[in-house]
Amino acid sequence: MNARLVLSASLVLAVAASAGAQDAPKPPAPPPPVPAPPKLFDGSPADLAAKFRNVSVRDLARSRGGRPLVLVTVLGKDAKEGELDWEALVVAGLSGNRDRGDTRLALDLAARLAESADAIPPRCAVRVLADASPDATAYARGVRRAAGNDLAVDEDQDGDTDEDGPDDLDGDGTISWMRIPDPAGDQHAGKNDKGEPTFESADTAKGKQPTHRLVREGKDDDGDGAWNEDGPGGVDIARNFTWRFEEHVPLCGRWPASEPETRALLDLLLADERIAVVYELGDAETIQGLPGWGGAWTQLPDPDVALLNGLREMHGAGPKVPREAKAPGAGSLGLATFHHLGRLWFGRRPLGTLPPLGSASMVKTWRPLAAAGAPQGAELGDPEPPANAADYDLAAESAPIVKFLSDLAKARARLEFRGVETSGAAGVLTIKAKLVNAGRLPTHTQRGADVKGRRPVNVRVRLPEGASLVAGKPLVQIERLAGGAESEPLVYVVRGASGAKVTIEATGPDTGTVTSEAVIP
Repeated sequence: MNARLVLSASLVLAVAASAGAQDAPKPPAPPPPVPAPPKLFDGSPADLAAKFRNVSVRDLARSRGGRPLVLVTVLGKDAKEGELDWEALVVAGLSGNRDRGDTRLALDLAARLAESADAIPPRCAVRVLADASPDATAYARGVRRAAGNDLAVDEDQDGDTDEDGPDDLDGDGTISWMRIPDPAGDQHAGKNDKGEPTFESADTAKGKQPTHRLVREGKDDDGDGAWNEDGPGGVDIARNFTWRFEEHVPLCGRWPASEPETRALLDLLLADERIAVVYELGDAETIQGLPGWGGAWTQLPDPDVALLNGLREMHGAGPKVPREAKAPGAGSLGLATFHHLGRLWFGRRPLGTLPPLGSASMVKTWRPLAAAGAPQGAELGDPEPPANAADYDLAAESAPIVKFLSDLAKARARLEFRGVETSGAAGVLTIKAKLVNAGRLPTHTQRGADVKGRRPVNVRVRLPEGASLVAGKPLVQIERLAGGAESEPLVYVVRGASGAKVTIEATGPDTGTVTSEAVIP
């Protein structure tokens, strides 16, 4: 064959192969690797103090059961404990009916704040009470729960305490949920549109007639025809505070602040007015949106509502999980903080789509119970995590909360004297000035100013020896300065020796002290 023809044929085949290669679909590019979520700090408060020089721990008090309430303090850059001007307090685990993840989250917040050099400004600190109900935590094993602390409470008012609590009837080491057939109960067992079994609250209006009663696994220990109606429960610390306290409800306590855990928190807040903000990890949710007024959630003054809405916008969204605004309940820390202490409070419900620990809504299957003392027809069920439980990561909650606390510290109320003017003749000094709040946060909430829940901003004039105040007040008290606001003009006339120094001093509960000096002509 002619060499030229062979070469031409080879070129045709090569071009055809090239064209075919271009027409062939390219394999899809591999998806980018998904970064592993940051791990939560896995340690104790003592571990935090050992790891970070700016962290200290102390026992705030002892619980009803004698367990320590450990307070973790994270200091700002170069801050010293005795020289602080502003603080925030994070509280987790007040209620026994909770997911234990909130305590782990609180410690992770402390760790992240401690490891960042500029998260907390100088002269500021964040204090963290990661487990405010350690008795309930100690009781929780598996799906066992105690609503409150170790105080023995007579829930059924029969003169005995804790005489009819849960029992492990099937001996598997776990206290399960138990459902008992009862047409007078409050639960309905049925099927959905797909024929799958359901178990939910009864609703006669929707045709869901009562079929069962739902209790914890156990027998009728006191023979009164009821099951587990007086077991370990104690006082729910989340309902033992002072605003709208629910009287004659055993779970709420005998009187407001009857429990050492509650008193410890209130004593801390009353003794340390530098704590301007309380951030609670628990059941209430005011970050997603402010709840509607009504019930225990007493309406706040308009300036406070506007402030809270503005500050909420500073807060990152966190994990994309459904949350609805939920007000703090009667007798809560949130309501006491707002209405009795006059300070800012935020509630975050970091449980996402996961129900509370051991929730009956997580039970998918029920098994017959045949054991001595078991009620007739009883069945047991153990909670199962939902299929999307792995999608929820507490670590994703931590970063936006840390940033929010940091932003609040940087936006704190800061007092400055501005427009200072001095004049006068020999031996007489006239001073004119205004006090300005250069921060975003107010010196007081409006609620705190209305109820006198906190010390006002006190402005004093300090005179040298032998001098006298001819005009002006030696003490001016300012109930509230909003962020960016200024006081009425402050005017002083002082008579004294030429060359002597006069000082104007302003002090707020969480602003520290600022001064301005002038010399008598």
